[in-house]
Amino acid sequence: KQWYQRRVAITAGETAGQSTRDKDIQLSLLSPVTLYIFYCTVFHVQDKKTFRNIWDLHKRVPFIHVFGPVILPLTSFLKRHLPFCCKFVDKKMDAAVVTNRQSYLQTTVQNLNKDTVNFTAQVAAWCADLTEGFTMEGTVQTGLEKICRLLTNGILLAKNISSLVAMIMNMHSTLSKPITKNSVMCCITLLQQLKIIECVFSEKEEIFAMSVSHVIQQLTLKVLNSMENLKRKLTQDKKYSYSSLDIIAAMNLIQNCMNGCCSVPRNVICQIALEIAQQGKTMSNDDQLMFSNILQKRKKYRLRLCVDTTA
Repeated sequence: KQWYQRRVAITAGETAGQSTRDKDIQLSLLSPVTLYIFYCTVFHVQDKKTFRNIWDLHKRVPFIHVFGPVILPLTSFLKRHLPFCCKFVDKKMDAAVVTNRQSYLQTTVQNLNKDTVNFTAQVAAWCADLTEGFTMEGTVQTGLEKICRLLTNGILLAKNISSLVAMIMNMHSTLSKPITKNSVMCCITLLQQLKIIECVFSEKEEIFAMSVSHVIQQLTLKVLNSMENLKRKLTQDKKYSYSSLDIIAAMNLIQNCMNGCCSVPRNVICQIALEIAQQGKTMSNDDQLMFSNILQKRKKYRLRLCVDTTA
């Protein structure tokens, strides 16, 4: 129970000040919630404090965009799978959920014009940078860093635009609210920007195909070097314990997975092992952020999923 409370608190703290429209942030909230539901279902736990802490996550993210047209209201998910905990929810909390959903949709629609203009400007700037600077100039490391930045920025733009369009359409459908003409025009403009990103990537397909493996290798090398340094510190520590052995084993697992191909199962194993390695507080906040960012970058080199406009 204490682990779930701590994990929920950490996850909620990580989302503070970040854009909750980011699909990765939404899914990071879904992970501890599903684990908590599994825990309560298996062990028949009824904990009011922890349940309410998880329930309050809807204030940050009323809806979680899972994939394509699948959108998940967090509170409905809890009610469906933990009906015996619904007694902890009073009428005031239920009313607050409805109000928060309506407010979230209204705010998103009001900011849609500004978001469309911002994304259009960002796509135009990125296309110019990619067209002019997608070359291996200078040293190999400098060229790889430049290509890594350009590719990652383009994929992030595509992912954020796709998530925004899917969220707008799915929220209107879930709440049975009519979509306005202005919102439709903004969504069409955003879909056009997705197609522009896809076309630019298609024009640079040859360079992209040659460079992506080198970029992944560079990101992998950073993780491997950092893990080796952390393992050296642990082995030199005089206070050696079983927990240290578990952390070193987790780091070895990360290194073994990183040495192979960048596949989905390997990324999942790396993420799980990273969670275990972080429990010993052997990593600084900068190291944790670097590892998380690199794992996210490795997963984001899948353009077709980002620019999929069929959802």
